[in-house]
This record gives sequence, C-alpha cells and structure tokens, in this order.
Amino acid sequence: MYITPEINRPNSAAESIKYRLFWVKHTGLENPSSFTMDRELNFYVVEKFKHRLVKIDKDGQKTVLAGTGQQGYNGDGKGASVHLNLPTDVTRDSQGNLYFTDTGNHLIRKITPDGMVQTIGGKYVIDDKPQKEGDVPSFLPIGDTTGDGKPALEAQVNIPNQITVDPNGVIYFTSKSNTIRMIKNGIMDKFAGSGTTGYNKDDFDAKLAHFNEPTDLAVGPDNLIYFIDSKNFRIRRVDPNGFIRDIAGLGLIKEHVDVLDNPLIAQIAPTAITLDPISGDLYLYDNSHRFLYRLDNKNRK
Repeated sequence: MYITPEINRPNSAAESIKYRLFWVKHTGLENPSSFTMDRELNFYVVEKFKHRLVKIDKDGQKTVLAGTGQQGYNGDGKGASVHLNLPTDVTRDSQGNLYFTDTGNHLIRKITPDGMVQTIGGKYVIDDKPQKEGDVPSFLPIGDTTGDGKPALEAQVNIPNQITVDPNGVIYFTSKSNTIRMIKNGIMDKFAGSGTTGYNKDDFDAKLAHFNEPTDLAVGPDNLIYFIDSKNFRIRRVDPNGFIRDIAGLGLIKEHVDVLDNPLIAQIAPTAITLDPISGDLYLYDNSHRFLYRLDNKNRK
C-alpha cells in the first residue's frame, strides 16, 4: 500500500483540511472488510470471504497471519494453520497484538506478535443440528451475547462485528445483541446498551440505552469510546461518568443539512468513523449523502 504526502484542501467553510490518501499496490487482496496499520506503515487486512488476516508491508509483500483459507474452526494455534469463519474487523494494541472478530465462529480472538492465534472471548460449541452437504458446522448461539462480569471464555457471543482496544488494553466489541461488551483481564462485561432495539435519548446510564445495530467503534485521544448507532443514524459516545452522549445525527437521513454549527441536527447515515489522535477531531463518512465530514473537537458536547 502507498500513502501520499500530506494534501491541503479548503472545505466549504474556507478552512484548510489536511489529509493523506492511500492505495493498494498489491492486487491480490480479496474482499477486504477492515484494516489497521502500525507506525512502520505495515497494513493488517481482513480478507473476510477468504477467511484470513494478512499483513501487507510497505513494499507490498503479503504474508498470511491467520487463516488457512478454509472456512470453519479447528481451535487455536499457529496463525497460518487456524481455520477462521468470516472474520470482520481487526484492531491493534501498542504491544503489537492484533484483535479480531471471528464473526462466523462467534469468537473474539487475538494474534500475538509471535504469530499465535488465541481465543479471548466466547466459546465454540459445534452445531449439532443435521447439516446439508457443503454446510460449515458452526456454533449459532441461542439468545443474546452474555458475559456480565464472568470469564470471557465462558461467555456467549452472538455474531461479533466491530472491535477496538484502548490504551489500557481493554477490548470493546459490538454484536448482534445491540450492546457493546468489553473484555478486561479475562472478564467480559457489558459496557453499553440495554439489549433492546430502539432509541431512548441520551444523558443517562449507557447500560440502559437502547441501540439499533451499533457498528464502527473508535477510541478518542480522551480515551472515550465513540461508536456508530447505525439504524438510529447517530454517532454516540460513552462519557467518563458512564452516561451515553449523542455526538452527531438527528436520527433522520432525508435532507442534507449544514452541520457546521450544530452536528446534532445533521441527517446522516454514518458508516465509518475515526478520530485524530492529537486534535480529537472526529471524521465520519455519511453514506446517505456521500460526504466525508470533520467534526471539530471544540464543536462537540
């Protein structure tokens, strides 16, 4: 992959926006669903439908870190010998560990710097229902994601999706259960979300908040968790007091509304977010109007 020098362009408010572009030199990537990178400009990419994670170095060389390419589950072990099942998202900590959602196996897993795959959340139980020819046996959990204050390896994880890790090594992930769970010191606990589909406003305990398909997660330089509540068409945050806070989005997507003064009236369908690690500015892609927005840190509650 190649990263351009810094580019400066004015936006609609005549402000200067600085950014870089990247593109893939290596043409062998198939269906990448997520990537992260390190300070040496190595990229770590999820090839979802190839059931593996790969590393692309700055010279474009591709190395398989996890996954044989065969869909399924065969336990933990050396990365290139482990079967994965539709992995979705990947993140990296400061120690060089990679964390990813093994979505089809309903597991949270880790790749250590020495190349070992370890399950750190969820338990795999083979589906004992009769299989059709060509089916991949898997564990389809009955009910919601669990793990409230108990060992993460005893928890049930229902279709984990997006994942991030904070500077203290605490892992956060979303799942089909309309919650955000965290794993800390081997214990899985609820971080946010009631588990009920809907929207019941903000400024109260985040564990009581209703979500509607939370997706992308990001850690800000303030060490707070920001996320997309996708079907509620909002970007939200969990404050230091544990309260849920709406950051952007009105809950509608019909009109294109100028959001420079008040991001809470924006009609957006956010699909990806990231935060500038120095300024704290939040960048979001609005899929409904095909805009990339920058939400200035001083213009947030």
